[in-house]
Amino acid sequence: MTEQDPWTTPPTDSANTRGTAPQYGAPPASLGEAQVPPAHFGSPVSTQKDWMGVTALVLSLATLLTGVTWIGGIIFGHLGLAAAKRGEASNRSMALAGALIGWVFGGLAILAVLGLILLFTTASVSYTSLSSRG
Repeated sequence: MTEQDPWTTPPTDSANTRGTAPQYGAPPASLGEAQVPPAHFGSPVSTQKDWMGVTALVLSLATLLTGVTWIGGIIFGHLGLAAAKRGEASNRSMALAGALIGWVFGGLAILAVLGLILLFTTASVSYTSLSSRG
């Protein structure tokens, strides 16, 4: 038994010696075909309209101080989501957070206004019924 050197090249397969390419890998492109570079993971995303997501989040959170900027947060949030879908923005999560926070604060604002209306109408009804007794 002969001892083989582990660093030597293994013997070639007789099937590949007939001039055919091995069965692994991509076949070589012919001269008539255009060679296309390999596809990368995802397409490049522009950051041209990232300001919309940032604006949406800032306006939605500024509702705590102003009370009315949730409207702008909703608008810019949806614009930022559309821009991210088209590939013009890379901060979809920030635009989504701005839109959702804007909708939550908008719902709370509407409930607060309805509560105040209900409070004042019941208070005026109670006042008129008390004044009519006396």
